[in-house]
Amino acid sequence: MPRPGRLGHVAFVTRLSLRLGVVVLLGVVLLFGTGIFAATQVQQDLLPDISVPAVIVITPYPGASPEIVDQQVSVPVENAMQGVNGANTVQSTSSQGASLVIVLFKDGVDLKSAEQDVSSALGRIRGLLPPQALASTVQTFSTNSLPILEYAISAGEPLGDLAGQLRAQALPKLKGLAGVSSVVITGAPTDEVDVILDPKKLATYAVTVSQVAAALQQASIVQSIGSLKQGSATIPLQIAGSLTSLDQIGKITVTPAAAASKTGKPAAPVRIDQLGTVQVVSVPADTITRTNGKLSIGLRIIKGPNANTVTVANEVRAALPGIESAIGNGIHVEPIQDQATPITQAIGDILREGLAGAVFAVLVIFVFLRSARATLVAAISIPLSLLVALIVLWWQGITLNILTLGGMMVAIGRVVDDSIVVLENISRHVSEGEKPIVAAYTGAREIITAVSSSTLTTVGVFLPIAFLTGIAGSFFRPFALTVVVALLASLVVAVTVVPLLASRLLPAIRAEGVERRLRLSWTQRIYVPTIRWATAHRLITLGAAAAFFAASMALIPLLRVNLLDQSSSPTFPISITMPENSTLLDTDAETQKVEALIAGAPGISAYQATVGGQSDPFAPPGTVPADPTQAAILVLVQNGQYDSALAGVKHALSDYHGPAKLQVGQAQNSSNASSSQMQVDVRAGDSATLQIANDSVLAALAKVPGLAELKSNLVASKPQYLLVPTDKLAASGLNIQTLAALVAQQINGQVAAQANLPQGTMLVRVQLPPGTADTAATLSALPIPTAFGVVPLSTLATIRQVSGPQTVNRVNGDRDATITGTITANDTRAVQTNVSSALAGVSLPSGASLSTGGVFAQLSTVLTQFALALLGAIGLVYLIMVATFRSLLKPLVLLVSIPFAATGAIIALVVTNTSLSLPGLIGILMLTGIVVTNAIVLLDLVEQYRDRGLSLHDAVIEGGRHRLRPILMTAFATMLALVPLAVVGGGGGIGGAFISRPLAIVVIGGLFTSTLLTLILVPVLYSLLSRFASRRSTKDLDEMLDAAEDRRFKPLGMRSTGQFAAAGAGNYAFSLMLEPEAGRLGDRKVLEVMTQNGLTVEPVAGTAKMRIGVPGVQATTPAEASDKARDRVRGLVPASGYTLSEPEPISPDGDHEN
Repeated sequence: MPRPGRLGHVAFVTRLSLRLGVVVLLGVVLLFGTGIFAATQVQQDLLPDISVPAVIVITPYPGASPEIVDQQVSVPVENAMQGVNGANTVQSTSSQGASLVIVLFKDGVDLKSAEQDVSSALGRIRGLLPPQALASTVQTFSTNSLPILEYAISAGEPLGDLAGQLRAQALPKLKGLAGVSSVVITGAPTDEVDVILDPKKLATYAVTVSQVAAALQQASIVQSIGSLKQGSATIPLQIAGSLTSLDQIGKITVTPAAAASKTGKPAAPVRIDQLGTVQVVSVPADTITRTNGKLSIGLRIIKGPNANTVTVANEVRAALPGIESAIGNGIHVEPIQDQATPITQAIGDILREGLAGAVFAVLVIFVFLRSARATLVAAISIPLSLLVALIVLWWQGITLNILTLGGMMVAIGRVVDDSIVVLENISRHVSEGEKPIVAAYTGAREIITAVSSSTLTTVGVFLPIAFLTGIAGSFFRPFALTVVVALLASLVVAVTVVPLLASRLLPAIRAEGVERRLRLSWTQRIYVPTIRWATAHRLITLGAAAAFFAASMALIPLLRVNLLDQSSSPTFPISITMPENSTLLDTDAETQKVEALIAGAPGISAYQATVGGQSDPFAPPGTVPADPTQAAILVLVQNGQYDSALAGVKHALSDYHGPAKLQVGQAQNSSNASSSQMQVDVRAGDSATLQIANDSVLAALAKVPGLAELKSNLVASKPQYLLVPTDKLAASGLNIQTLAALVAQQINGQVAAQANLPQGTMLVRVQLPPGTADTAATLSALPIPTAFGVVPLSTLATIRQVSGPQTVNRVNGDRDATITGTITANDTRAVQTNVSSALAGVSLPSGASLSTGGVFAQLSTVLTQFALALLGAIGLVYLIMVATFRSLLKPLVLLVSIPFAATGAIIALVVTNTSLSLPGLIGILMLTGIVVTNAIVLLDLVEQYRDRGLSLHDAVIEGGRHRLRPILMTAFATMLALVPLAVVGGGGGIGGAFISRPLAIVVIGGLFTSTLLTLILVPVLYSLLSRFASRRSTKDLDEMLDAAEDRRFKPLGMRSTGQFAAAGAGNYAFSLMLEPEAGRLGDRKVLEVMTQNGLTVEPVAGTAKMRIGVPGVQATTPAEASDKARDRVRGLVPASGYTLSEPEPISPDGDHEN
């Protein structure tokens, strides 16, 4: 057995697969079975599970103004978060009644530990927060926390009744489904028990709201009070209070203060129903939801972290008809969001377009090889490689999402390349008369260096993606892993399965067939004269290539740059902003006008209006008060009608004339929600400086073309009321804090307990009658109990009207304002340039600063990350090529293919009027590996011919001629595999937005130009640089290492004579018959080359045949020696025009052995 040399181990694998054919075929069957099983088991999701390195702290502070929330809650929480380990940035937003603090951490932080650290820090400052502030909620955000399904539900009954039916019928059934984590109802009124207290009776009995609430809490307490003995067992004892009816709640007694009794004795207890009324009321939600103009309730389904999105969604859909039937009353369920549909569409895309691409690739093989059997051999690498990738995804617990599906779609055209190159070389050997089994081994062995190096270069291109930081790295690692696994699997298939199947399926060719197939093909007849001319006129060729490169670079200013393609988005929003102090009903009235205008717009399938905007997108529903001045309409687009729907809505809204400010946003979905939003952050140390800087930036941005709908979250101040204590407060026995608590309880009420009524579990709220203190006048007359009796509030404090901000935003302690705008132009990069110029001309006040964010920050980050990834990929490719060619200079020739690939990509994007987006950047990254692959396949054979003694010129010509067919086959197979993607754009929905036309157009255009230029320009540059580059042969070094290995590892008695002696023993000699094809004479130059390389040439009398003698073949076995002799002669003889017989051993005395 031959000793493994450079890549000899891979050749050994090929030989082993030929010997153990049955085992290899069984392995293929096993892989097919396992891959199909993995395809049914792998989890399906829309996106990879991406956790944002942030912890969110939400602290409700009912009734508090933004400034009070900022000073008393947000600032203390911010200060506490500054000391949390790993925290980079602390942001806060203080709005009416709630504080939101976001702690951003370094990439790679353990979010569970970070969440615990944040909770611990909050615990240490809890005593510093106002007692009226409710408990803080600490949470993290990941893609798994997004709802996978969202429905709008309406019926022919009041929303309160519908909500009760949903809670009774829908929630239990849906929560019981496997994989469902939670079910959230939004926009629904809730039932609660209201204890409405009469202010006069409270004053009469000297009872406060808090005393009534305390009595209810004590009546519903559950407390352990000890244990009892029962035999030898100890059984816990507890007291459990429970509120089970309205009558029971009304009979609960409250003990008034002693001051209420004129005799000074303790006052008699008074029942709650003596102080007011107890009733069940329906509390409307703080938002109003309508779907297609009808009032509706939202239903959100959130799956568990390890559940299959498609499976859970199918189970929910299957359960909905039963729920609709149980509720009845004309219930209508309108789907608003469905993550499973894009996944199903993406899977359909890859099956449909991937199959079409595979068919095109297979057709390329058939057209070039003209053999159905050969086509079948090469085509098997496509399903086998993809199934191996599926097995790895399943094994690693990675979901099948738009990124991994995209990797498979991209890999379809590339995984067949290795098999094409190996099969083409085997087919060429068969066409020259070799037996299929021999051609399978020699053909594979001859091409192993090129195939392995080319695959490793492509793998090296995707390797830097694994080191991308932040969300981009988490987003694209599954994509890179899928492509890398598929490529490595294709390499293994190419050196094992393909040679085995070729040896069994390719037919042996008769002599007349050999003569026919050795003739030049029409492509070779065009290429050979072209490359001869190019190598003879190198300067002209290089000048023409440089001119072409310069001309294509001149097109760069015409290239549009965007983050993501939005034309396949399923939705877009309309935001509605009312003037300050507008009520929810005011906002709802204007929203209905907008709904009426857009109802007939073309391309719309449905629309959902939400009145009362959620002031915090991260907060769970109900934890933060909604903003009554905000509304939003989510427009659902018919498939493929995004542009017409957007234009139709904008045209319809031109007829709106009202107080609301309307903004029609761009595409909104999970992958490109902010792909059209510009953001500028302005910071300052105080509010006055921030206001000046904010106004200056807004004025400058208003002049930027392609930028619309500018707004700042530093909105104008709104009126607020302020209680100012009088001198009598101190004498009343109260202080500011207790007065504030008393007033807050009477204005807002207080949730005291839970009641388990027959209708269900409800909150019990204690409050004054509506309208008791909703104006300045009624508030002034509000009775306040003091140590000297009940007095009106106006005695203790005066009410003043002041102005204050609607929200207070901070970043690392500085006041912050965020200015946003919608990019309406098609070229994001051009708008970014104009924005940068406008901001550069802004004169900021001292202490103010600004920075860009939104799509600009995303675009800059993405471009920087991919630029670094591209540089890293080129470095790895160069390293692999240096190892392949054993030269620092020659690989530079191959790198020339990369910029010429970029020229083709740029031309293709400009000609098709396509923006360079994120998929396009991935396409450029792919091109780096693919185009170098072609150059490696070409130069590897040229180097082999030079090693066999051919001149530089002849080696270049012969190498190009023999590698022309496999290079064209792989290039056309890859390009045609992407044609369906370029034509239909990856289908609709989010899958199509990612795996879209830009990727296919970039690869097709770049590969087309780089392939043509590789076949011409690379040989020309190689012929120039080879004068200065050393040869890659390491024969002497290999022989010394082999001898050292023999001495080190083999016992003396086991060494053969040839191995024990340095070079003299163990030599074999062979003779081979060389015959020119019919009708031509042998080339005298061929005979001279063989003689120069130590071979003997003896003409056979009366024929054109020549007997070639090959002396001094060193080998351990005769079989190995025979292979070496044949390879030695074949390396010196042109591949076409001659036939070569099998080697015949020659005895030491020169006679042929029998």
